[in-house]
Amino acid sequence: MTNNSLRESLLIASESDAWRVLAQLLDDSNSISHVEFDQWPFFDLVVKGDRYSSTIPAFLLGKLARLQRELNTGYGKFVHDGDARNIKKYEKGSLELVYEVKKSSTEIKADLTGFLNKMGEALSKPGTQKVAGITLCVLALIVSGSITTSTISNNNVNIEIEKLHLLQKALEVAPSLKDSTKEFQELFKEIISSASDAKSLSIGKQKFNEGEIAQLSEKSRGRTEKVELSGAYQVMSVRWYRNHYLIEVKIENDETVRARVLHKEFGPESIDILMKSLTTHQAVKLSLVATKHEDGYANARVVSINT
Repeated sequence: MTNNSLRESLLIASESDAWRVLAQLLDDSNSISHVEFDQWPFFDLVVKGDRYSSTIPAFLLGKLARLQRELNTGYGKFVHDGDARNIKKYEKGSLELVYEVKKSSTEIKADLTGFLNKMGEALSKPGTQKVAGITLCVLALIVSGSITTSTISNNNVNIEIEKLHLLQKALEVAPSLKDSTKEFQELFKEIISSASDAKSLSIGKQKFNEGEIAQLSEKSRGRTEKVELSGAYQVMSVRWYRNHYLIEVKIENDETVRARVLHKEFGPESIDILMKSLTTHQAVKLSLVATKHEDGYANARVVSINT
């Protein structure tokens, strides 16, 4: 019998299990334990208000759809060298969230055990077992709201010092988790803001009253930031204007962005590259600077075009 067949399986069935297993993995420098989830974690959202009785407004529904996209992005980051577009068709069924909506109220629950166990199988490689386990534990705590939502409202109790130390150690071992924490925290803020007229809302054990929801919605309204997008993108359309071209490119999760290509910054060779991408449906390496809004990008401009 091989050593691999004798490996220990660390079962996680609750938040307390996740913190315990995370501490164990961080303490054991030679761990080859396999992490497995059983009926935990859940993404558990409860919204109460006049418009939230067995109904989901379109704006809130859009944020729930984005949760799937963020999870797929995370899966692509950790399993497919940072690119969610490399997720195989046979994987998508196991990764898809199924939301349960409770009758007579807007109580939305999605079981994430299948997603995380599928990721665990994909990450289970010799020599990476410890990092994989730490990554799975932290992601489980993030998507269940145990980490991210605790920092959204000043009235919520922050994570205990001991748990913060565990998170800091986990980020040292798997630094790419830092971006995931930030991304999910922003998404959960947007979910709360999208229910601005709710009487109360909770994600996991974190609860928000009407005043906190209104305050967060006001802070989120009109918030923008400058971001740089870099990658291999497919050009969907090209239009000529006197001072620039306007192109539409497909980025992650089939989302598209329109960006200006200034005549004074790019010559005919660069435009030929864009036209080739348009006609052959092949991706081209681009860097864009854009303004990120809550629901997409605006005022994008191409800053580099590479073959």
